[in-house]
Amino acid sequence: CRGGPLWPPGVGGDKPLPYKSTGDFPMKRIIMLALFLLIPAALLAGESTIRWLPLDQAMIEAKKEKKLILIDFYAEWCGYCKKMKRETYTDSKVVERINRLFKAVSIDIEGKKEFSVKGKKTSEREYSDSLNITSTPTAFFLKPNGEPIKGIPGYMEPDEFLDILNYFGEGWYEKMGTIEYLEKRPK
Repeated sequence: CRGGPLWPPGVGGDKPLPYKSTGDFPMKRIIMLALFLLIPAALLAGESTIRWLPLDQAMIEAKKEKKLILIDFYAEWCGYCKKMKRETYTDSKVVERINRLFKAVSIDIEGKKEFSVKGKKTSEREYSDSLNITSTPTAFFLKPNGEPIKGIPGYMEPDEFLDILNYFGEGWYEKMGTIEYLEKRPK
């Protein structure tokens, strides 16, 4: 086929094809169809990673959206911090819950990065010290206005961490203590 008629002469008319038969038109159709099918599938699949933000940006967004802030305090040398990042923070249920209920931040307790908290410049290390973070990993929760709620130290498996995320994200921390919630929570 060299761009001539689709049908032999005298069969179906001698009209030329509306496109060159080099495959241009069908390939465009295939690509459009693939995009039409794949984009919605990707959107339905949900997010696969946590949306980590700098603390100052998380505070602005949390206040506007009335969400709590979750801070993952870690240290580069901490084996359990690496395990939590690798196993817990990649679990699909944990990712979904964090992205839905919180503004997430990750802070190196020995870090030198600077950011602004309530108009005052501070480093990661100084901020960690101000919240008395003494062990890692620690999941620390702040109210939307930046007021500290509580930190939960230690490595947590995804299911354990989901309980903690629900405790804070659903407001149970205002009604009862952590242990009481864990004993009474629906299973």
